[in-house]
Amino acid sequence: MRLFLLLACLPLAACNASDDTRNPGADVYNLDAVDKEAMDTRETAAREAEDKRLAEERAQAEANAAAENAMLENATVAEAPAPVNARYRCMDGTKIAVRFNPANGRAAVARDGRVLAVLQQERAASGIWYKGNGHELRGKGDDLTFTQPNLPPIPCTVIR
Repeated sequence: MRLFLLLACLPLAACNASDDTRNPGADVYNLDAVDKEAMDTRETAAREAEDKRLAEERAQAEANAAAENAMLENATVAEAPAPVNARYRCMDGTKIAVRFNPANGRAAVARDGRVLAVLQQERAASGIWYKGNGHELRGKGDDLTFTQPNLPPIPCTVIR
């Protein structure tokens, strides 16, 4: 019976023994070190990818800024359109002068040197349309209709 127990324990001892007598247990992996090394590798790769992405973004931003500066250097400053003066003869025998100012979308209507109204431009389907304070100016081409408060519209034609 003693021999049987001794033989039964012998393989277990052999299984637990290391081939390297100088460093017992050298064949056992240190899982913590392996996990730490893998994590360090992943973190390094992530940092390198982020650095690369940031460098690409910086390069793109610099390229965009250079392109914008080049466009600004080559661009011409658009000046506001100059006001246009026109004179009209109306069907009631009067004459009106209109100063159209496209820069601010206004038209000043004058008769006999006196400003009757300053009108604001409105969106017209076709032609022009200005209105304000009961006055209205509509027209297309050389023809114009001027309306004053409490008076019927007066057709007018440009004086050339």
